[in-house]
Amino acid sequence: MNEFELFTMIFYAVDSYYEDNPTSELASFLGMMSPLTFKEVDSADSAIFADFRAFLNKRSITIDNSLELAKEYSKTVEYCDITGAFNGISEKQWKLACEDYLSKPHKGGN
Repeated sequence: MNEFELFTMIFYAVDSYYEDNPTSELASFLGMMSPLTFKEVDSADSAIFADFRAFLNKRSITIDNSLELAKEYSKTVEYCDITGAFNGISEKQWKLACEDYLSKPHKGGN
């Protein structure tokens, strides 16, 4: 799993959380975070993905450690609180979602 793939998985988790917890702050953050807006491997607002990459600091990403990294990252977002997006996700659910996402053609995949 690479940085962009994890970033995209975090986006999907926050987007799902937003469906049940809509706020203008979350809507705005999702708009800026969106990895789907442009064809480049980046977020709609490139500062969001740059901040994410700086947070990772070239750490190794695996499916096994990706949920913990996502939770850690969620605590660093200052624009709005996205930590709730990860409260109800079990390790098993997350891994299955990652495996499904990674098994299909996707932007940023190697």
